[in-house]
Amino acid sequence: MAEREIETINHLLEVERNAQNLIKNAQVEADKRLSVAKAEAEKKFRAAFEKSVAEQERLFEEKTAKISADTERAISDFRSRISQTRIEKASFDSFLNSVLFA
Repeated sequence: MAEREIETINHLLEVERNAQNLIKNAQVEADKRLSVAKAEAEKKFRAAFEKSVAEQERLFEEKTAKISADTERAISDFRSRISQTRIEKASFDSFLNSVLFA
């Protein structure tokens, strides 16, 4: 009878070892799948991030070019108006005299 109990205990220990091996293998496979999934997610994120950065840089360049063109146009218009302005020195001197010495 003791021999039968020893066989049963040995069988249960073998079942437990098999279960441990199964759990260990499952954990290794889960870690491997997690690693692959993480790498894929990082790759997708990086691609989306780089696309977004490229788009923002393009928009920045467009806006910078537009602002530069608008500024150059405004400066050119201002210079044109100034060059067409007639200088009235006598009127300006009279104005200064009235303001400063009145």
